[in-house]
Amino acid sequence: MKKLSFLIAILLLSYCGFSQSLTGLWNGTFTNDSTTLRADQPFEIALTEYRGKVYGYSRREFIKNDTLYYVLKRVKGKINDDICEVTEDEFISHNLPTIDKGVKITYTFRFNKNDSSWSLDGRWKTNRVVKRKYEYYSLTGKVGMIVEKDLSKSKLFPHLAELKLDDDVPFYAAHKKQQKIEEEQRNIAASRKQQESKQTDIAKAQPKKKEDPAPAKTEITTPGLKTDIAKTNTENNKPKEKDQPKQDPVVTPAKDVAKKNTEPEKKKEDVTIKKDPPVVSPDATAARPKEKTELPPKPIAAVNVEKRKSETVQFIEFKSDSLILALYDNGEIDGDTVSILINGEVVMPRQGLKASAIKKTIYITPAMQDSFTLVLYAENLGLYPPNTGLIIVRDGEESYQVRFSADLQKNVAVMFRRKKK
Repeated sequence: MKKLSFLIAILLLSYCGFSQSLTGLWNGTFTNDSTTLRADQPFEIALTEYRGKVYGYSRREFIKNDTLYYVLKRVKGKINDDICEVTEDEFISHNLPTIDKGVKITYTFRFNKNDSSWSLDGRWKTNRVVKRKYEYYSLTGKVGMIVEKDLSKSKLFPHLAELKLDDDVPFYAAHKKQQKIEEEQRNIAASRKQQESKQTDIAKAQPKKKEDPAPAKTEITTPGLKTDIAKTNTENNKPKEKDQPKQDPVVTPAKDVAKKNTEPEKKKEDVTIKKDPPVVSPDATAARPKEKTELPPKPIAAVNVEKRKSETVQFIEFKSDSLILALYDNGEIDGDTVSILINGEVVMPRQGLKASAIKKTIYITPAMQDSFTLVLYAENLGLYPPNTGLIIVRDGEESYQVRFSADLQKNVAVMFRRKKK
């Protein structure tokens, strides 16, 4: 156990100090130079550097016509002096209508000797495989990326977890092990504290020892004396035979005697006759009313919401009198089902997440008092736990993205407050 903890500590130290290494999570925005193509796509790369080579995964997404599209790819690269070019290697997962597997994007990282850190130079390009008017050309664009130290904010790792590929990223696997160890330690400390509290309560509840009562006085009795006296009194109270009235003997008439003697013989002569069941015609059977089959009751939405912990993941300030919510499954469509509650009331019961938007308009009523809490409740975990998705909140021309990851023990909460003028 100590060796494992030491190894994890080394991996985490190498990750935390990856300013001198490309190892880590990079996120930012991916933009095309062309005005005819989609732009401003959230983008992430998880890289691992090992002996001059780099490998990992990239993920970007965009929304078009109320549908959330994503592309998950494997990437690889090689470090040459102060430059590292990372190129998309293959498609892992996507929900695009069509793809061109021949088009690959390359990202260029440069090493800064002044502060011994790597940075993206802000440009990307494709290989020259796109054909137009019998000529080849490459697409270009900008990408702004920074290092993200808080791995819980990643959209890439939950998607990799759904595909059971998250352990392929060594620094993330070490992060998960460290989290598991810390959680076990917290659970052990909590159980010890609870046990000590119980022992204290038991000690307080125990009554104080009472003093022994004084011994009772003992009477000296002659054995057999009380028994003989009781026996004598009982015999004296019994009525004597002479005093008991005599009863006349009961005489049974001869007719009744003869009747009793003949009854068993009659029972022997009785023969039981079995009757055939009544014949029911097919017409009569068809005329019978069919029994009504009761449909199972519909499951109640968010039935255990009070039993689960609610984790607040974001605060949003709004200015409109109504908000539009749009729900998406931002990864593999695996049957995730959620319910949305506002101030404890279910407003969107049992919604099956998919790539296309599920919309709901929320009107700000006076009862909300310009603030309310939205809770996302996981009805199931789908095929790939946990239950992950995306909520886009539209407040007039502004929009906010809330990514959630819920399970059967935890709800996700978002706090809304009206902007002060």
